[in-house]
Amino acid sequence: MKTLCLNNEPGRRNFKGTFKKQCDKIVKWIGSDRNKFNELFNLFLNGDNRTTQRAAWPLSYSAVIHPEFMNNNFERLINNLKKNGLHDSIKRNSVRVLQAVNIPEEYEGDVMELCFLFINSVE
Repeated sequence: MKTLCLNNEPGRRNFKGTFKKQCDKIVKWIGSDRNKFNELFNLFLNGDNRTTQRAAWPLSYSAVIHPEFMNNNFERLINNLKKNGLHDSIKRNSVRVLQAVNIPEEYEGDVMELCFLFINSVE
């Protein structure tokens, strides 16, 4: 089975075309498969800058469709949002995920603080 690839690496599943079309294909590929979602989530957290940005949009769409996929990933999402120098697409799509899921009570303060930081950011 080929693994998900958001760049043009040989031997990997490649989604060509406009990025909206790519996004839709990736979301369809993930479907209701938590393992595929986790594969995308790992690319989102650990990929190079371009890969994380490309993973952010389909990740958010998949999380909106299947918010339960975030249950085991929530802490990692919040920790990622606390990093300095995140691209706006990472912030925007992460906040989209936060809109779609039930935020565990233990993270409500972190989420509120992060959102206020994003709103007050002059970048």
